[in-house]
Amino acid sequence: MAVQVMPPDNPIRVVAVVITLLFLFIVQARLLEIFYVPGIAMLLAAIALIGALVGGKMAGAASTPLGKALILLTLWMIATVPFSVWPGGSVGVLKDMWVKNALVFFIIVAVVERASECIRVFHVMALATLTIVVLSLQYATMGSGRLQFLSGTLANPNDFATYLLVGLPFCMWAFQRTGSVILKVMWLGTMGLLLSDVIKTGSRAGIISVGLIVIILFLRANMMARMGILVAAVIVLLFAPLVLPRSVTERYMLIFSAEGSEELQTKQAEFAAGSTEGRGELLKESLLLTARNPVFGVGLGMFSVAAADDYKQQRIRAMWLQTHNLYTQVSSELGLVGLILYLSGIYKAFLNFRYVEKVARQVGDLDMLRMAQWLSLSFYVILLNGFFSSTAYHLPIIILFSTSQIIRNVVRPQSVAH
Repeated sequence: MAVQVMPPDNPIRVVAVVITLLFLFIVQARLLEIFYVPGIAMLLAAIALIGALVGGKMAGAASTPLGKALILLTLWMIATVPFSVWPGGSVGVLKDMWVKNALVFFIIVAVVERASECIRVFHVMALATLTIVVLSLQYATMGSGRLQFLSGTLANPNDFATYLLVGLPFCMWAFQRTGSVILKVMWLGTMGLLLSDVIKTGSRAGIISVGLIVIILFLRANMMARMGILVAAVIVLLFAPLVLPRSVTERYMLIFSAEGSEELQTKQAEFAAGSTEGRGELLKESLLLTARNPVFGVGLGMFSVAAADDYKQQRIRAMWLQTHNLYTQVSSELGLVGLILYLSGIYKAFLNFRYVEKVARQVGDLDMLRMAQWLSLSFYVILLNGFFSSTAYHLPIIILFSTSQIIRNVVRPQSVAH
């Protein structure tokens, strides 16, 4: 096997790595939504960007298949602006959300060059998830009938559940990797509290994602581990209804059937039944807008505006809501071309996972193999949640994109055997 010889490190890149990791921790743990410090995230991102441009390999990040896919998608977003139902609004979403988030991919891929740094990225993601769990003990409440924070992104129980579940595989990786009994107990306790939080959010997408995680872990596990998974699942199914508020259990019952919703006894369950019906209408509307605007869509971030105009013409009260479906969000706002470009990015991320797993098995790199497997599980979670949320342009999926690319970059030089 060829030995990877690293050149002398660039001090600017080293600083950029540290700043990038700090930025990643802050945004993934949603710290500024609780402890607000004006401009700190932008400052860290700016420093990391300068470090990536001066000391990193920004051109290399842009030349990766995934980098090219994001660039093409961005160019298409720009091309659709003149055809938007509100061009100014689309420019705002492009400038204030997408470009800033997409830049994170290029920063991370440009500055993270070594296996040890990939490991730090995974540890940061795990620690950010642990931080959310710890903060939930103090700042999350069941006042509405569902566990949620009082403000910010995590004030939405569905987003709260998503952040936890995207981070769960990183916690599993940290648990599996550490040899310390104390740390294993800490990570085990974190995962237990995390799953408890997810269940209490009443997020139906979240509980379906938990089911997906259990199925994948079951298929990957040996016979003894499979027995443990089955026993744990049975215990949770038996005791969860006894300790959860009725508002939460009734929400979960609606996953299987909306029939008998007139018998619901809590306001939260009534909201859930109405939410299911409303999401069905939004899905139909997003598909209708896609069919009417198959090439350029209605404009980046403009689904709710276009839908409101359509409802107004039909003399129907507008809902002013997003699609609650990542895939029809893209197809309705950016057209089918935009959807193809977006899905091509997802496909290239999967190619990264497959490549890393293949090479890691060939060279016996167990650490890299586990990283690819746990990261792919996190990716499955966010893609499944995409059927229930409008998060196509948000940062978490960009972070997973970039993480898939850095482990691919690290494993590549080891693929040549002699």
